[in-house]
Amino acid sequence: MRPPLSHDRLSELPDGRLRLALKTPCSDGSTAIVLQPHGPNREVVRPWAWLLKRVLGVDLQVCPRCAGRMRILEVALTADAIHKALARQGLAPQPPPRPRAEACTGQLGLPCVP
Repeated sequence: MRPPLSHDRLSELPDGRLRLALKTPCSDGSTAIVLQPHGPNREVVRPWAWLLKRVLGVDLQVCPRCAGRMRILEVALTADAIHKALARQGLAPQPPPRPRAEACTGQLGLPCVP
């Protein structure tokens, strides 16, 4: 899966704005667009972090141990790359087995309201 913006064409300007170089010039001759970041978390660059924080209530840009800013070290998109990245961190490529659920003795009866 490709990212929405190529990080190779994205650069930060001295004033904090972001410059995205275009693959081909626009009809008006423009070769780049300049983006204004939204606040300190820069949702323009990392909207996934904002979405996860909003949906799951977890801020992936703040370290849970020291409250410092976290950064992306690696992006793994294929199964092989994910397995290698997990192995480098000392983690197994497969999650631990789930505990077996207790057998259901029957269907739960619900009252019928006319």
